[in-house]
Amino acid sequence: MEILKIKRVPFTFNRSIQVDMMLAFLLIALLPVTLVNQFYYDTTRSFIEERVKSYDRELIHQRAKQLDTLLSQIQIIKKETAAYLVGPDVLGYFSSDVPADKVFITTKTENYLRNLRRSFPPSIQIYIILSNGTLYSTNGSVNRELLTAKEWIATQPTGNSEKIIPPHPADYFDLGPTNPSPHVVSFVSPVFLHDHADTRALIQIDLNYADIQNIFQDADVDKEGEVYVQDFADALIYTNSPQFNDESVSNAGAVSSNVDSLPKRNGDYLITAPIESAGWQVTGAVSEQNLNRELSAANQTWITITIIAALFAIVTSYVLSSRINRPIRELVKSMKKAGAGVFDTVSFQSRNTEIQVLCSSFNSMVNQIETLMKHVVEKETETTHAQLRALEAQINPHFLYNTLETMRSIAVEHQIGSIAQICKGLADMFRYSISKSDELVTLRDEIRHVQNYMMIQSQRFGDKIRFECLIDNELLDCKTIKLILQPLIENSVFHGLEMKRGSGRILVSAYEEDGNISINVVDNGVGIEPAQAQRLNSIFQGTANKDGAAIGTRTGIGLVNVNSRIKLYYGKQYGLSIFRTPNCETLVRVTIPLVLNPESASSHCEPSLRPM
Repeated sequence: MEILKIKRVPFTFNRSIQVDMMLAFLLIALLPVTLVNQFYYDTTRSFIEERVKSYDRELIHQRAKQLDTLLSQIQIIKKETAAYLVGPDVLGYFSSDVPADKVFITTKTENYLRNLRRSFPPSIQIYIILSNGTLYSTNGSVNRELLTAKEWIATQPTGNSEKIIPPHPADYFDLGPTNPSPHVVSFVSPVFLHDHADTRALIQIDLNYADIQNIFQDADVDKEGEVYVQDFADALIYTNSPQFNDESVSNAGAVSSNVDSLPKRNGDYLITAPIESAGWQVTGAVSEQNLNRELSAANQTWITITIIAALFAIVTSYVLSSRINRPIRELVKSMKKAGAGVFDTVSFQSRNTEIQVLCSSFNSMVNQIETLMKHVVEKETETTHAQLRALEAQINPHFLYNTLETMRSIAVEHQIGSIAQICKGLADMFRYSISKSDELVTLRDEIRHVQNYMMIQSQRFGDKIRFECLIDNELLDCKTIKLILQPLIENSVFHGLEMKRGSGRILVSAYEEDGNISINVVDNGVGIEPAQAQRLNSIFQGTANKDGAAIGTRTGIGLVNVNSRIKLYYGKQYGLSIFRTPNCETLVRVTIPLVLNPESASSHCEPSLRPM
């Protein structure tokens, strides 16, 4: 196979060609759409912002005109009252001490005020206070002492300029203890009576504060908007700001502040409207939230258009990139087949230069995989041998062999035959375990090893346990790893027959099946529970953890150790399995591949051994 040499191109992260093409198509499609939508959004925002501000501006100016109309009526009342006071038909009577004159002027003035009030809102109250304390009023329940004691009356303001008293309670009314005094805004103006240089009158016109509130409370600038009304001296007359209330405005008596120092929130913009007749000013602080609410519909339209455009661009880019990327996908299929081990499918013909480059790279990758596979096999072989040696080391205490030989010599010297026999059997067992550690043994050797073990156990159990072996002579020459039967026999002795009353039997048999050899170890002891057998088989098959709770006391680590060694050496399809027979016997089956040894000796194990 000819391998093309190509230059490796560094890359920062893995990404398919189709993804690159889709990203390019999306960028080409979405960039103009985004720019157009942004232009539409900016234009719409400017239009809506101007429309909202124009509406708020018109609303503020409309309410300012309503207040201007009300204040104009106050000015008319003040001028007409002042003209009446200096009129020639009444001027001389205000300073007269003649009782008849006083009655005349009182009756005439009160009639005048009643007639004047009929032409204006009933909430407006008019008071005339002379310098001698005489009081004329449209309000029959006024308390003269309380009114004349007010600071703006008692101090007799100098000059002829008008004084405005910010919202305050009109507590000079005799409304009774259960009726609270209304809040009013007072307009106080001095009038000089020309018949006497020291005689002057004060005209006080009370405007009910509720009239001002009614003008602005329905002024829906916005739900969060604030309105401020200031007089010509910048004193705060009215506001709906939560930082003030009627009482705080009243007590401030002159919460004086210009427009720039009014409390504003972030995002507010101010709208001012002058009141020409009184020199007052109305200021509206409009929140940006009102504008944002108007923009929400435009935002939804903009988002909808963007989403539709994005979906259309995604679908279009996917279709186009799929058509271009189809040959690459075919090459990927061939690579997957090669990944499954079919390396003869690497050939792929294409006129596309990029595809040819991919084929060349794939060929290079195949060669590297073959080299790596060899290294991996060698590494796994070394690992398997190391694990086998580690497991066998658990039962290879070499020093015990020499110790047992010493014990046997002492027992022979003292003519203790049983101990000598036990020591000899143990010595043979340890000699077997430490010899030929890197070689396979025959099944015949394994049986001899088991016979030595049962000879030792017979010293303890006597005739209670009978050991039998039924294996064909040709199967005894099969090769196997060492020490796979003795742990199974030990399991039968201590976990099956030791706890049984009366005598018992251990039978070892073997047979060939489908190129494998199956060795059965059966004991007629107390029998294994089906649930325990199922848990052990799960451990043997690798579907359960090898924890102590799952293994239990039935087997210890012997069976698990043997099963692990078999799977490590022969493969995962071999190993142990355990069953409970219909006769309540316990059967442990060893399955290993059948490997014959033609050079093995012709001696064989007898079909039946003597009871042990």
